[in-house]
Order: sequence, then structure tokens, then C-alpha cells
Amino acid sequence: WIDSLTRAHAMRKTLVTRARADREEYRKQIGLMSVLCVEIAGLHQARHDVKSALGFYEEALKNDRSNVPALLALSRMRLNSGDIDACQQSCSEVLRYDADNEEASLMLAELMFQKENYETAIYHFSQLLEKNPCNYRALAQLVHLLRRCGRLEEVGRFIKLAHSATKESAQYDCGLNYCKALVAKFENKPQDALRSFNMSRRDMTWGPDATYEMVKIYLSPESADLWDEEASTDGGGDDRAR
Repeated sequence: WIDSLTRAHAMRKTLVTRARADREEYRKQIGLMSVLCVEIAGLHQARHDVKSALGFYEEALKNDRSNVPALLALSRMRLNSGDIDACQQSCSEVLRYDADNEEASLMLAELMFQKENYETAIYHFSQLLEKNPCNYRALAQLVHLLRRCGRLEEVGRFIKLAHSATKESAQYDCGLNYCKALVAKFENKPQDALRSFNMSRRDMTWGPDATYEMVKIYLSPESADLWDEEASTDGGGDDRAR
């Protein structure tokens, strides 16, 4: 398949060269070339041929600078290679062409968090959650960030937005329960935290982190009395942390 696309790439180059005299046709051909380059780059990336993938993504952007899939792919590759500044530049460029792009917004917010540019990170997470309150990956990151900045009380508004926006019953929304549990944990309310973590413990996405957080709470010296309190409250019938 990759050989067929490589031949198509060579043929497309010929068509691009022939179309130079016709402005509209030239634009059409370089747009199609850009899309083809992204497809070939993706195949090389699946084979872990990073150098070839990078070359084709860059060629895609040379033909069409507004190719958002190519910009996003480059952002991910640069993030994975530790080139944070280049990743930030690519994410910003994505948002220039697609202001509502959720993946680029989240990546940029996380980059600002890593660079300890907390105010900018809070801004990007907040903007993202205003548009999609149920992006729980962003909400969990914001909880950690606001806690670090001593502004945990500000997260309440975003928890309420998620409550209103969730398509599930809020009580059974695992992502929302995980974020609520984080807030309770940071507010030094271990029983509330355990209760909410337990609601997300069996979820494929949130379960591993929820279980880890529950174990940390139970093993904390400050939580020495929790086992007795839980047994007294639940009559020993809850399967929590088993």
C-alpha cells in the first residue's frame, strides 16, 4: 500500500508541475498533494520510520500551510521528542487556522503547565472547558494546577458546568467522579474522595488512576483511622479498595 501511495505521490508531483500555469488548478493540485503527503506520513509513522514521516508532514505543510492534520501530527511528534518550543509553535499555528481545535488547545495548555507558565495554562484549560465542560482530562489537569496555585476554590464552577453538560447521569459519570474525587482529596476530605474514586474505579479510562489514588489515601499516615470509619459507616459490605 505504501508503494502504491509513493507512486501516486510521484504522479501528483507531475500534475502539480503541469498545473503551474493555471492558478486555480495549481491550488487544487497542491491541496491534493498535501493530503496525500499526510496519508503517506501516517503509514511511515505506523512503521516507526520517524524520519520519513517527518519529511512527508513537512512536505504536506510546504504545499498547504493550513493543513491541520499535518500540523497536529507534527505537534505530537515534537512533543514526543521533547522539543517543547517547536510543539508550542505548531499548536499555536493549528489554533490560528482552527480556533476550536480541542487537541491543540489541550496540548498547548499542558505545555504551559510543564513550562510552569501557570497563568497561561489556567487560561487555556479554562477556555477549553468553557467550550467542552466534559473534557475530563483537561478538568483533572486544571484541578491539579489550581491546587498548586492555591486557587482550588475556582474549580467549583467547572465542576458545575460538567454536571450540567454530561450526557450520563452525573452520579455515574466516571470522569466527573474522578475529578470530584481529586477536589475532595485536595480539600482534605478523604472519605468523600474515596467515595467518588470508587465510582470510577472500574472504568477502563479512569479506573487505574482512581485505584492508585485510593491506595495512596489508605496508605497515608493521616488516614490511619479510615479503615475503621469505613467499616463502621458501610457495615463492612462495600467492596471498596478490594
